[in-house]
Parts: sequence; C-alpha cells; structure tokens
Amino acid sequence: MEVHDKRMPLGPNGEKVPVDSTPVIELAKEVYSWEALRIASQDWKEPVIVRGMFSDTRAVQQWPKPGGLESLADFEVCARACVNVRG
Repeated sequence: MEVHDKRMPLGPNGEKVPVDSTPVIELAKEVYSWEALRIASQDWKEPVIVRGMFSDTRAVQQWPKPGGLESLADFEVCARACVNVRG
C-alpha cells in the first residue's frame, strides 16, 4: 500500500505518472448539508474538508484530558471513508 505517494497508477498497465497537488475545497459547518457537500466535491469526485464539523462532539472535548487522545500514541490508526451513493 502506498501512502502519500506523489505518483498515481494510471492506465491499463499500471504505469505511473506524476500528479500535482491541488488545494482542497473547504466548507464551514454552518453551511454544511448533504447537497452542499455533493456540489463542493463535484459529485463525490474530489475531497472536501468540513471545518469544525466535529468540534462540539464529546470525543473532541475528551481528547485533551488524561487518557484521551495521547492514549492512542502507540497505535497505528488507519482511517478510510466510504461513500455509497445510489442514483
């Protein structure tokens, strides 16, 4: 598995070509909606950051406490987002 590789497999033979980095679209949580996210992501094709989306959650409030986020320091955490859109 390649992580943060500046090259991306393309084509039928898996040949790689350089890919330039591009800015990521951001939405404020105040303007977030499923439709706004769909539009910002160009129909789920581009990544979008929703700023402040989880800032009021219990998890974020617990992270600075002893035993919070730093308790995960010795674990490798892999995050993956899957979107199932049926049209």
